Amino acid sequence: RMHTPDTAPQLMAELARILAEPKRVHMLLALMDGRAYTATELALMAEIAPSTASSHLQKMLEQGFITCVAQGKHRYFRLSSPDIGQFLEHMLRFTAVQKPTLASSTPLCLRYARTCYHHLAGELATHLAQELVQAQWLHADSYDLTELGHQQLSRKGVTLAAWPQYAQQQCTCLDWSERQFHIGKRLGKTLLQFFMQQHYFDTVCESRELRLTARGKQHLLAQRFTQT
Repeated sequence: RMHTPDTAPQLMAELARILAEPKRVHMLLALMDGRAYTATELALMAEIAPSTASSHLQKMLEQGFITCVAQGKHRYFRLSSPDIGQFLEHMLRFTAVQKPTLASSTPLCLRYARTCYHHLAGELATHLAQELVQAQWLHADSYDLTELGHQQLSRKGVTLAAWPQYAQQQCTCLDWSERQFHIGKRLGKTLLQFFMQQHYFDTVCESRELRLTARGKQHLLAQRFTQT
C-alpha cells in the first residue's frame, strides 16, 4: 500500500501490532528466504494450529505485509516486497532469533531440473528466471519479456512473435519445490523447446526429470545465457 508522511504514525502502529505477536514474527522470519509457503507449512514452522496460523496470516494480509499466490488448488503466502525482508533482516541484528526452516520433500533428482506443464522447473529454472530479470530481459513483476529480452532471445534463435504482436501473459509460475517463481505460460514453453532443440538437456524415461548436458552447462550456468 502507498503511505504518505501523514500516515507514518499509523503505519508504525500497524507494524507494532503485527510484531507484538511472536508467532506472527516467526512466520515472517520463515518467509525471509524469498520462498512461498502454505498456511499449513507456516503453522508447522511456527508450532501452532493451522486455524491459528490462518488468523495471523489474514491480519498480515490486511496490513500488506504478505501476499497470497494461488497455484492450482493451493494458496501460498510470501512477503509482499523485498523491503519487508530487509526490515526484518535489520531487526535480526539485535536479536539471537534463528530463522525457521522446512526441509523440502521433493526428490533431489526432480528438484534441480524437471518439466512443469511443458516448461522448465526446479532450482535451475528459478535461478535462470532471476538471471533474466537482472539482465532486464524480463519484467520483475510478471516475467514477461521486455523489448530488450525479445531482441536478445531472437538473436539467439528463439522463435518469438514479432515485438508489436508479442502478447504479455503474466508468465510467473510458482515452482512447487523451490517455492519461487519460474517462467511459465507460452514463454516458458518456447524457452524449453529451444533448450531441448539446442541439446541443453537429456530426458529421463518415464520421468519429468531433466538432466543438464555438457552443452547445457556451457550455456546456462553462471549467467552464461545472458552473456553469450
